[in-house]
Amino acid sequence: MSERDWIQDTKKRLTDCVQARLISDVPIGAFLSGGLDSSAIVGLMSKVMGKGVRTFSIGFRENSFDELRYARIIAEQFETEHHEFIVESNAADLLSDLVWYLDEPFADASVLPTYLLAQLASSHVKVVLTGDGGDESFAGYESYLGEQYSHLYGKIPWPLRRVLEAVFSKAPESSKRNAVLRRAKRFLEKAELPLEYREWRLIFSHAAKQAFYSDDLKASIGTQNSLECRARAFEANQLFDWVVQLQLWDFQTYLPDDLMVKTDRATMANGLEARTPFLDHHLIEWSAGLPSDFKVRGWKTKYILKESLKSLLPAKILQRPKQGFSVPVSAWFRGELREMSEDLLLSPNSSNRGYFRRDQVEALLRAHVRGEADHGHKLWSLVNLELWHQNFSDNAKRGLSMLNQHGHVCD
Repeated sequence: MSERDWIQDTKKRLTDCVQARLISDVPIGAFLSGGLDSSAIVGLMSKVMGKGVRTFSIGFRENSFDELRYARIIAEQFETEHHEFIVESNAADLLSDLVWYLDEPFADASVLPTYLLAQLASSHVKVVLTGDGGDESFAGYESYLGEQYSHLYGKIPWPLRRVLEAVFSKAPESSKRNAVLRRAKRFLEKAELPLEYREWRLIFSHAAKQAFYSDDLKASIGTQNSLECRARAFEANQLFDWVVQLQLWDFQTYLPDDLMVKTDRATMANGLEARTPFLDHHLIEWSAGLPSDFKVRGWKTKYILKESLKSLLPAKILQRPKQGFSVPVSAWFRGELREMSEDLLLSPNSSNRGYFRRDQVEALLRAHVRGEADHGHKLWSLVNLELWHQNFSDNAKRGLSMLNQHGHVCD
């Protein structure tokens, strides 16, 4: 096939996947973030259904995390019936209930706005279409660009790389003072690693875990490095090029263990059904046969998808950098959530679990609050782990109450 044929085929197949998911005898709408994938879904829905598609977006007071302005561009272009909700930091009061719905320790903070978005949508519709899966099928994550930059970095003479690493290793970690500096430091820490160990989403590094774990926990699990499961996956897929290897890793881990869990739990907790056109198995099988050059071309990710949507979406959406569903947890843990996190993580119950060294937990909290480092996602992970214990271990009465409230049968 020529490139033009691939482009036309991409749009047709995605349109078919959207249309197949519009069959419903109840009201239907769409989550709209203003990113490429959700915008494409809304645009194609509008082509099939006409004006008045119901769209739902969520935003934050913090401008750097807010995407509502992009969602409004799409809502206005396709004349949707648009609804918005602003997340306040006190929404974290829902955390204990969210932990219950998730049923397992879960470190992705974006589950909070996803739950609130589902709550908003459920008062208007019973089914929503989402953009989940587009980044996996068409190689859209920043990790693909990270590999490109790592390849370029490897061409710098070795002595100069050592100098850069020495300089940045002494730089402050605080994103509060310099986010660019923090990202550069993080990049240099990973760029020297082999592809199979270069996990850009890592919250706690192996070294950080070893410093954080109590002696008892280390004695129980040894020095096992959780990244070795990634290394084994990449070794099994070594016949493929690096683009396909990264795609397979995302399909095998991030998509089913994070994104699909988050969306499923958040929507079903609100009596809402989520449908995902990008996860149509026919589309996934077809996209697996795309040449990698049609997925990542130069510094452009999702190349073929973006080309296929040029006649549908405005340039502001097609050309904007990927943002992801980010949550301002760093600011929250320096403000409204500071006291809660300290009470939870330094409580006798938490300390007596014997997982982590108390002095390390205290140092983590102190460095974050002072702005000496950005430990927002680490704190979110630890807080959710502690709340999970409280819900499912310490507080059996709450568990029985929640089961009865939601109509489940228990022994």
